[in-house]
Amino acid sequence: MCASLLINYIAMTINQRLKEARKTLKMSQKDFAAAICISNTFLASLENETRKVNDRIIKLCSMVFGISETWLKEGKGEMLTKTPDVNITRMVNIFNKLPLNFQAYALDQLEGLLKLRGKK
Repeated sequence: MCASLLINYIAMTINQRLKEARKTLKMSQKDFAAAICISNTFLASLENETRKVNDRIIKLCSMVFGISETWLKEGKGEMLTKTPDVNITRMVNIFNKLPLNFQAYALDQLEGLLKLRGKK
């Protein structure tokens, strides 16, 4: 990585790095927000620095998109630690489209599958 880019990332706020990561992934605010289970209005407020990026958002960005927590918090290292898991992103998008009672049902079914797997 070029030293000037590293300095720019370090000088950025965590909110600015969040926006930069979304743009690097070539995602709209709507799609990025849906994938991490927040509203696009909330994402816009994070990117505009009217809200703080919390640990939950950092963890979700790391799990769903492979964004380095260290890079997001401090601007150090590589932005992406891995290729985003397409299945997780797909699952989250489908889950977010379900009504709340169906979301609870889907979670119960997933937990049931894990229990069945553990019995083998």
